[in-house]
Amino acid sequence: MAIIKKVKSKLSEFAYNNIPRNTSFKPRGYFNDFQSYFDAFPESDLEVKEVYPDLETKLRLSREFYAQFSEFTKYDKAKDVGEEQLELSCTTDYKVAIIPMGRVMTNNMSMVAVISEENYLLADVSLQYHMDRPAFGEDNIVFKRKYFPAPTFINGTVFNMLGGGGTVANIGHWFLDAFARIHLLKKAGLLEEVDYFLVPNFDYSYHRESFALLGIPGEKIISANEIQHFQAERLISSTHPRGVRSYLVPHWLIHFYKEAFIPKFDEEKQFPARVYISRRDSKLRGISNEEELISFLESKGFVTYEMSKLTLIDKFNLIHQADEIVAMSGAGLIGMLTGKIGAKFLELFPRGFVHSLYYNIAVFQEMDYDYLICESAHKSENMKAAQLEDIKVDIGEVKAIVEKWTSEKEY
Repeated sequence: MAIIKKVKSKLSEFAYNNIPRNTSFKPRGYFNDFQSYFDAFPESDLEVKEVYPDLETKLRLSREFYAQFSEFTKYDKAKDVGEEQLELSCTTDYKVAIIPMGRVMTNNMSMVAVISEENYLLADVSLQYHMDRPAFGEDNIVFKRKYFPAPTFINGTVFNMLGGGGTVANIGHWFLDAFARIHLLKKAGLLEEVDYFLVPNFDYSYHRESFALLGIPGEKIISANEIQHFQAERLISSTHPRGVRSYLVPHWLIHFYKEAFIPKFDEEKQFPARVYISRRDSKLRGISNEEELISFLESKGFVTYEMSKLTLIDKFNLIHQADEIVAMSGAGLIGMLTGKIGAKFLELFPRGFVHSLYYNIAVFQEMDYDYLICESAHKSENMKAAQLEDIKVDIGEVKAIVEKWTSEKEY
């Protein structure tokens, strides 16, 4: 089945790039900001609601930690703030646009083109992923396309939640880059006006559970997994939750999940204070000596969990209740969004894939963070290769950190 999907995807991509069809749907041009659009179309009925104007997200970290980062994760500006510290920052102008007769075209991977009634791409609420740099309107690959299937028309108001390929089948990207857009929608006062939610995928249980937690029924969901060109009577689209090619997680995103999910926790359900999150349920980034690691951790009172075996709400509740967490870096750690003040977290990295994501989430919640960089067979040169790296954990180093936690508690 997976092979058939890949073949279909390759054939579709070939057609899009080589066989002219319905070329009138190709955007005439682009606007990198809404002011330029309104200058060109002053009579337009398109509306823009400011949500967090020019919001700056900042993250301080040690030079030592930053020096370990993989080059392909260094998205954000870094500046000196002392001999031992750097500050990463990103400024994002968060907006929500209401676009009459707006269109969305996507490959559900690297490109989401949001197109106005006048047939211009609106870069502020579109997406184009570029491996090496920020991408803007002129970079959107919709302009390279020759084949345009006729759009599926949707009566009513549709909220676009598409966030690129990671959001299709990765729970971390789903909550960071797709589902978080609902907060921007609510903040703009538009949630109750939405008839349908356009999502990258609706195949996994966490997709369905996340909407159910907000009281949004499945009948309101439209998946872009099959149909990739839409036009809505009224299209609503937002700025990307993490801005243009930023690794940083803004404060509002963390607050959104804490406010949305913590009240839904089952107060009767008790999880252990010491938790180890295993990746035995994943084909990517395993630990070659995990049995030895688990044996040590269990001797110290840690209980092992595989996140895929928990319901969505329990993934978050588990982390929320934990006082001490040991885990390898990965999407299963998205439950960190509901961590608690003072909890201790040890993140295990492959040497080839070190980044700020969960450090960012942890320190914004006043958690105590430690990291350990583990050896792997080779250092990856890109993110795709890094996602495949198995590691070997130095048990002695883990022991030292866990014993440090114990001594701090006793003190």
